Amino acid sequence: MRLRTSISAISAQIRDLLSKIDHMAAEIADLGNAKLEGEEQLAQANAEKDAWKARVADLEKEQNFRSQMLALMKETLEQKPPAAE
Repeated sequence: MRLRTSISAISAQIRDLLSKIDHMAAEIADLGNAKLEGEEQLAQANAEKDAWKARVADLEKEQNFRSQMLALMKETLEQKPPAAE
């Protein structure tokens, strides 16, 4: 009788441990999915950030070009024309 109880108890412990393993596996899978979603969101945010950085750089170049052209025009207009002979 004692052996049978011991086997029953061990079987119950094994079932309990297997159930816990199943729950842990499900939690790990959920965490893995959440990690993938987070990585996808991070990649998308980084792509958007890079696009904005490129746009800002383009605007800065455009503004710099405009400033240089205005300075050149101003310099040209400030120069006195050569005296007519």
